[in-house]
Amino acid sequence: MTAQISNIFPKVEIALELEPEELAVPLLELLSKMEEEGQNRQMHLGNILLPQNLKEYAGKHFDAFCKVITEAWMWLLHEGMVAPNYLLGSDWIFITRRGHEFREHSDIGKFKAAKMLPYETLDPNLAAKVRPPFIRGDFDSAVLEAFKEVEIRVRNLSGLGADVFGINLMRKAFKPGEGLLIDDQQHPAEQQGISDIFAGSIASFKNPSSHRDVNRTDPVEAMELIGLADLLLRIANRRKAKTEA
Repeated sequence: MTAQISNIFPKVEIALELEPEELAVPLLELLSKMEEEGQNRQMHLGNILLPQNLKEYAGKHFDAFCKVITEAWMWLLHEGMVAPNYLLGSDWIFITRRGHEFREHSDIGKFKAAKMLPYETLDPNLAAKVRPPFIRGDFDSAVLEAFKEVEIRVRNLSGLGADVFGINLMRKAFKPGEGLLIDDQQHPAEQQGISDIFAGSIASFKNPSSHRDVNRTDPVEAMELIGLADLLLRIANRRKAKTEA
């Protein structure tokens, strides 16, 4: 059971932030796996939440996870996705036809993809902004939030006003020989390269998502773009540290 939970659910820290209807997707997937493996007689919330099943998965978050998964369980009941199995008793359940249909059309892959993003190594502000949309599979919003954070950070570090934004902000902050965030130890051509990377990233990955649906569907690509935004934040932070030294 513990292995099933770990394979189906995202990391517990992520699961704790999901809305009940979002956490209901992997919970229903777990119940379906139990049905397929002939474990129907174990489909009781008390059995699923036995400490030996969840301690390894939830660790110190065990109590908190029990509460959020119970909320997801109640959502499934309220929406008619599961129902009491009166052949066994009112506390036992089975997955309804509506529940099987919901499972078929829900994307469990989104929750598996949520495990891919290395939240622990990302800039904390970046991680806080991209995690919710990435978990939901809204990769357009996750990428947009990532590069918005780059723009906000560059503005804050450079001290440029709100009237300068987007590509122009990057060009001013990293202008070779003059920008407040340049590395004056670099050759002018290298400074230009950094300016191009920042301006090109905003032009390619923030601006399109600001104006239309890009419809990103590949979690790996979204993860790589978020990683690029994280790298840009690191570069900007180092430049600010240099100017203050």
